[in-house]
Amino acid sequence: MLWVAFGGLGLYIFAVVLVYHLLTKVYARCSAHPEDVNNTPAYFLREGFDTQPFRMQQFEDVRFFSREQGINLSAWYIPVAATNAPAVIITHGIQDCKRRPFVLAAAGMLHRQGFHVLAIDLRNHGDSDVPDGRQFAGTREYLDVLGAWDWLIAEKNIPPEKIGLMGFSFGAACSNIAFAMEPRVAAVWSDSSWSTLESIVNAELKRVHVPTLVGNGALWFARHIAGRDITAISPAEALSHHAGRPVFIVHGDADERVPYSCAYELAEVIQRSGGNGELWIVQGAAHIESIWDAADAYEQNLVSFFRTALCPAIEQGN
Repeated sequence: MLWVAFGGLGLYIFAVVLVYHLLTKVYARCSAHPEDVNNTPAYFLREGFDTQPFRMQQFEDVRFFSREQGINLSAWYIPVAATNAPAVIITHGIQDCKRRPFVLAAAGMLHRQGFHVLAIDLRNHGDSDVPDGRQFAGTREYLDVLGAWDWLIAEKNIPPEKIGLMGFSFGAACSNIAFAMEPRVAAVWSDSSWSTLESIVNAELKRVHVPTLVGNGALWFARHIAGRDITAISPAEALSHHAGRPVFIVHGDADERVPYSCAYELAEVIQRSGGNGELWIVQGAAHIESIWDAADAYEQNLVSFFRTALCPAIEQGN
């Protein structure tokens, strides 16, 4: 019956547009996590975890521009006493911001071991500009990460070879793409990144028993109707452009948001092209929970990786 066919087509179109909306919509100002809106580097909490050793009393509220013209970004710059120390840019996940405890804990781990830290808010997140309230799956946001990298060089006189990137989930995808697009970025730590957007969208739809055809339609809609090519470059493709620079990939094997198979796919891309990649799968850790579930090992691996990559001669406590 014709009306049944049209009804089925209409339902499919509705599902495609809905998935596109849910996939790209960002709720600004860290509003998805109201419990964290008062967190700062100097004081933040995480239930069941002692954050005291990782709090940082001295920090600066800073703003700078993305490499995409007209987008003003917010960040916290957390310096150490040694002006010649290396620096790490930390990027949060989707619907998150620089106030999230996992961002601040990572910052504290690095800071207390002698690293300058720049914890940023991507566009449409936290205290940064909200140009349209929708995300580009890292295919534009990587320019925000590179705007932070530019700022450290221009304003803090930190040499490019002493600046690394660190990201969680969406922020890891952004950092991986930034790493590819700027060959002078020294190193990247990627926590819970997806490999390709298609794989994560389809995995999520399967989890909620929605046909993957809807996901394919949503990605097509994004590219051809909404003018938002969110699959223009994937983290997997990005890391193939490593050029021998060091990459560290961490993922929990109990992750229900981003399948940990993505970590193996990213590592395989690096290995296949003769790169310098390390892979750490954390047993029993859920999405971006490795930093809590294996905190001591996480700090040890994180600090060791960036010391080797950015400044092997860095001294403890500087």
